[in-house]
Amino acid sequence: MPGQRRGLVADKSLLEAALMGFEQMMKGIDEKIAGIRRQLGARGGTEAAAAPAQGPRRRLSAAARGRIAAAQRKRWAELKKAQAKKNAGGAAGKKASEKAPKAATAAT
Repeated sequence: MPGQRRGLVADKSLLEAALMGFEQMMKGIDEKIAGIRRQLGARGGTEAAAAPAQGPRRRLSAAARGRIAAAQRKRWAELKKAQAKKNAGGAAGKKASEKAPKAATAAT
């Protein structure tokens, strides 16, 4: 029986060493995966890969939500105003050029 017990101790120490080695390998792989995910996040990769672990969500007060909504409405209004100016300048020249070919085809 003593020889069998010594074999169990050797097996246990071998398994513990193997476990430590695999844990080190897993740690290295996890670090490489994290590095790849950071690179994907920096380049605009998929959201699932770049998404951080989610904790409890913050609650915003009604006043804070109102301020955020008002700021977003203001940004949209400024964007639409800029686009309207851009389209108004280009549309006037475009309409004049569109009428000329139609008049020429009607005359023939």
